[in-house]
Amino acid sequence: MKRIFSIFCMSLLLFVGIFSTCGNQKVFAEEAPALSSFNIIGYSYDAVRNSYGKDEYLPTSVAEKDPVYGSTAYIYTESIGYGNRPSFFVDGKYYGNPVEDFNYFLTYQDSQEAYGSINAYPVDNLTPGKHTIKVCTESSNPTYRGGSLVYPSFSDSITITVQ
Repeated sequence: MKRIFSIFCMSLLLFVGIFSTCGNQKVFAEEAPALSSFNIIGYSYDAVRNSYGKDEYLPTSVAEKDPVYGSTAYIYTESIGYGNRPSFFVDGKYYGNPVEDFNYFLTYQDSQEAYGSINAYPVDNLTPGKHTIKVCTESSNPTYRGGSLVYPSFSDSITITVQ
């Protein structure tokens, strides 16, 4: 019985040793690039999204002319690099950090390497009238500026009319 147990232990040790030493390659991923650009690129509301889909939005240039119908506006942002979830302020008051409702990664041509993203964030419970929505974020990775390691921060705003 002792002999069978010792043969079993030796073969188990040999088996584990082979698989733990074979193919022991170091694998690493490059660090994601720091956030270098962040802008509000458009907005939408339920009627537009229901007709054309989540990936369609109105450009910021028409925000003064084309009102939001309903109490929810979707703010579309474009990020180059990687940042933290943005904070929203409506009319100067902290609104929160809404979870994105739509996300589209920007990739290099013929590559799966993403360098940024387009995101849509819902801002709900808006009352009729004009509202200024400010979006602030910072890079999730530091970068060197002026000899110091800093986390770049960005903000942008849009004024919309809710009907």
